[in-house]
Amino acid sequence: MPKNTVLSAERVEKMQSGRKVSSAQRTEAVRVLSENPQFQNYRFWKNVDEEIINGIVKAIDKASAEAIKKKITKLEGQIAGLRDQL
Repeated sequence: MPKNTVLSAERVEKMQSGRKVSSAQRTEAVRVLSENPQFQNYRFWKNVDEEIINGIVKAIDKASAEAIKKKITKLEGQIAGLRDQL
């Protein structure tokens, strides 16, 4: 039998204790969330979602404004070059 398929008792115990810790942590997190009425209120999540959406919209607006400024600067440079040629 290959060596890596046999688990020692110590390794099995470590694996099981790790599962117990994470399960206890998940249970504690669910308990804390269920006890806090703020997280059960749909308006809280709605406000969070709206803030995220507003932040994304602002970022898109800023990026498009900067892109427009770059295009304007490029066109002004081309116009100046054409004026110099005349």
